[in-house]
Amino acid sequence: MLKLRLLQPERSFFVLKSFCLSLIDAGVGLPFLTASIKTNIMKDLKKKHCVPCEGEAEPLNSLQINDYIKNISPEWKVIDNKKIRREFTLKDFKGSMAFINTIAPIAEEEDHHPDIHVYYKEVIIELTTHAIGGLSENDFILAAKIDDVDVSGL
Repeated sequence: MLKLRLLQPERSFFVLKSFCLSLIDAGVGLPFLTASIKTNIMKDLKKKHCVPCEGEAEPLNSLQINDYIKNISPEWKVIDNKKIRREFTLKDFKGSMAFINTIAPIAEEEDHHPDIHVYYKEVIIELTTHAIGGLSENDFILAAKIDDVDVSGL
């Protein structure tokens, strides 16, 4: 039985999750166990919260990114395995600003902030974890929460 002594309990989930994903990527474990771990890790990103991610963490690898991207809107695109991007088309500039003002409090609450580009009625959201130079689970958590924003009236 594997026992872990957690020196930083607040980071324990993130560390354990990273460890499990690295085992999965290495092909360690029984197939049903691998599927079970993946399912539990990916379970409802919208209900999760971003955790502080320092430079010591590793960016997600391409296999992990492929698992996470399946759990958010297909409109999100992976760019160079370093960020995800989604384009939104609103009714006009005022709608663009309303959309940004809707997602800003979500980003603040999660303490994870997107790069936002505005072109009149088009808004492009890019997510990356700058501290690690690539993608982390935080990017997919925030993407899932942005997916929940209703833009139909904007």
